[in-house]
Amino acid sequence: MCIRDRYRANRREATLSQMSRVQQPIVLVGSVPGENAEEVLRLCGGEIGNAVTSLSDGETGNRSQWIQCLAVDIYHGHEALETIQRPMFADGTEKWHNEAYGEKGWQFKVKEGVTEIHFSHLGYAAAAKDSYAKFTELRTTGVIPEGVRFQVSLPLTESGSRLFVTNDADYQIFSRAFEEALIREVEEILKTIPAHDLLIQWDLALEVLFIVLEGKTPWSPAGTTNDRYFASLART
Repeated sequence: MCIRDRYRANRREATLSQMSRVQQPIVLVGSVPGENAEEVLRLCGGEIGNAVTSLSDGETGNRSQWIQCLAVDIYHGHEALETIQRPMFADGTEKWHNEAYGEKGWQFKVKEGVTEIHFSHLGYAAAAKDSYAKFTELRTTGVIPEGVRFQVSLPLTESGSRLFVTNDADYQIFSRAFEEALIREVEEILKTIPAHDLLIQWDLALEVLFIVLEGKTPWSPAGTTNDRYFASLART
């Protein structure tokens, strides 16, 4: 068993142990170590379905590495971006995902002369469409209790863009493109999933981190953290 598979197996065992002790209402805010959406929805529906108001698909597959899926699927190879750093094995060979905190990750540079970037999609709407079909099937058959909504977790602007660039000038271009694409992703999700059956969880992990680290990072976007975050929430 490779390191990644062993890690997932350990996470799954820990998850099941924690679920067995649930005695009050809860909300899931991250990925679940399952192989696919159906496995996660069956697991969570059976173990904690009566303790939640919403369930996500667990962000499985490439999304299990959180925002790294954006680097791999969307940013790397984009015509307006240059990849200047990527995850590497100890022997210097390339890999797609970081496997431990502290490893060097994906970073990009906006190509010379580029003032606007367009991302045709971010992948979240397509994943939500596929998983919602399985969700409704499992709810119809009683695996997921009636009244539980489908949850989609999305990174807010700074979480989806700041770690991938190295200066404010690139960030301004990059983040505008990400936010514009994010708005379209939400619009596409609402075409597939009725609003009354949907819960969107904004993932602010890096937004919170950069509040703590304000003034301590090599660079930061213009403006205060709170002003940026509230403005982004208002736009999306």
